[in-house]
Amino acid sequence: MQWQPITNLPDNWEQMIEKHRGLHELVKIWGEQRQRLSNTNSYKLFMEKLRRKIAIETGVIERLYTIDRGITYLLIEQGIDELLIPHGSTDKPASEIVKIIRDHETSIQQVFDFVGAQRDLSTSFIKQLHQLLTRNQPFTEGKDQFGNWGQFELIRG
Repeated sequence: MQWQPITNLPDNWEQMIEKHRGLHELVKIWGEQRQRLSNTNSYKLFMEKLRRKIAIETGVIERLYTIDRGITYLLIEQGIDELLIPHGSTDKPASEIVKIIRDHETSIQQVFDFVGAQRDLSTSFIKQLHQLLTRNQPFTEGKDQFGNWGQFELIRG
């Protein structure tokens, strides 16, 4: 898929909201339950596992690494530890993958904190988030000037 700039919402965006009206009730119920459970160990454990899951899957989706499904579940349940990643179960050294996953996990926590504080989105927050997400990512995929896909050094700055 070729990059395209972000576009405005369609003219019928209000109909889209109306179509999913039931979600508002679900969000309200989730908010009430979250508030009631937020100080319990079960909730904290759930959020830790959710952050780990999102962090691991982000790297897979971005094709930064491949990792077996069983190892993914083990890391979600036990925590991000390179000793849990057996040799040959990924396409990169476990130490590199763990660094990337930890960066993503920290980024996800920042997004959760940002949303929880109901702050306005700013370019500085996006830049800070991008810097953190790519801190241990040496390469990215893209097209060169001739239209050929490849892996290129990720230039920062």
